[in-house]
Amino acid sequence: SDNLLKVGCSGALTFADDVESSINATNKWGRVQATILKVRGPTYKSDKVKVGSKESLYIPVGGDVFETKKTKLYHVMKHIDVPPELLTSSRIPTADWPRSLPKLLVINFQVPILTGGIFGSMMSNEEPTWHFTYYHTPSLELVRIAQQEEKGQTVSDNAAKLLLNWFKVCQKDTAMKHRLKLLAYTFNMDEVSIPSWCKKFNGKPVMVTKSCKIFRGPNNDYLELDVDMRAWGIMVKKGVQALIPQSLMKLKFALTFIIQGQSEDELPERAVNAIRISLADIRLGTSWPYE
Repeated sequence: SDNLLKVGCSGALTFADDVESSINATNKWGRVQATILKVRGPTYKSDKVKVGSKESLYIPVGGDVFETKKTKLYHVMKHIDVPPELLTSSRIPTADWPRSLPKLLVINFQVPILTGGIFGSMMSNEEPTWHFTYYHTPSLELVRIAQQEEKGQTVSDNAAKLLLNWFKVCQKDTAMKHRLKLLAYTFNMDEVSIPSWCKKFNGKPVMVTKSCKIFRGPNNDYLELDVDMRAWGIMVKKGVQALIPQSLMKLKFALTFIIQGQSEDELPERAVNAIRISLADIRLGTSWPYE
């Protein structure tokens, strides 16, 4: 539709498939090797050992930064047009696409703009906000795993099985929904003026719990996770506030979501998505046109 926004329309961050080759370039984002991210290993229940994740189950294909002047933005996908060529599903016959698998995974981070705004009320929707919105399509490996599961075949990847189950029940099973956690890892923390107490949290996961609202598209075309940072714990909020916006422009970091594995048959964990962002000036984001 002509009145829909295109993926990447904000122009704030440019995609670099090989972020390493342009690591010092401003406003670059792209894929990251998920193996650098530490997750619960196969024997975590007994020894608490974490291991590098296998490659992420969803692959980033686009990103935007939107700024709203008056309100938090929910359900971004009502206004976004995704080119079919970006989607893994465009390469799979419709009849073969697994019903349980969203064709697109959308992450929309809501970050208050006003000084002190990160401590504002989650109940208030009338606050100027930055929105970091990222779009991901499933890996061919995950598509095959979902196809196997729907056929009743044995699936050996515990984390993929857990994710597929999470997709099915996350909007009605609160306990399962609250297993979603976010892990952020900063590569150059020593180069940036960050409070020393923040550094011990580098690479440590944060449970998302009540800060996340979920929207599902028709025919499972997408699953959108809107994450409001106002609802996070006080220490995490202080850390975020120390970074945005000035320190963020100097950071090189990775973000991933994980579904927490609790039993042996849900381990090892695995990155759901994995993106890397370098030297992001979010002030270049686009004003949201539908306010």
